[in-house]
Amino acid sequence: PLGLLFAGFCCFFFRDPDRPAPVDMSKIYSPGDGRVLSVGREGPGDITTIRVFLSIFDVHVQRMPCSGRVDRVWRQPGAFRAAMKEEARLNERNIVRIVPEGARGPVIVEQIAGYVARRIECWVREGDEAGAGQRYGIIYFGSQVALHLSGRVAPLVRSGDRVVGGVTEVAKWTV
Repeated sequence: PLGLLFAGFCCFFFRDPDRPAPVDMSKIYSPGDGRVLSVGREGPGDITTIRVFLSIFDVHVQRMPCSGRVDRVWRQPGAFRAAMKEEARLNERNIVRIVPEGARGPVIVEQIAGYVARRIECWVREGDEAGAGQRYGIIYFGSQVALHLSGRVAPLVRSGDRVVGGVTEVAKWTV
């Protein structure tokens, strides 16, 4: 019975529902399902960061926030702290930089491991052309995704909002 319960949980956890591809290229979409932790400026310059916490009950497949060319993919080693806490900024992560179509600044999306989640898969490679809403990776169990938007963008979500990967509009280009 315990093994059957665990197998059922794994089937639930690793679900990957089909979703319609986003059509409004003036918008930036959530890279993951979950609850928005924060929206704001975290560093120097004009970078807006949107952080989303994925609980063990959320879909953990990540989706591209916009269409464009994958410019760079790299892994940054780090800690494995609770993904919903401030100290998760020190956690291990996989980072993808996308050059969007049009004259827009780069978009950086991070898959961030958590205390339980210690495995990240990324399915895109440098040079790939990717479409908004396209699946690009998975983080196993509780985790976080962070979206760093440069240039002129206006956030459409705020802390506490629920978002759905590849469906919820989280920001829009203002130029």
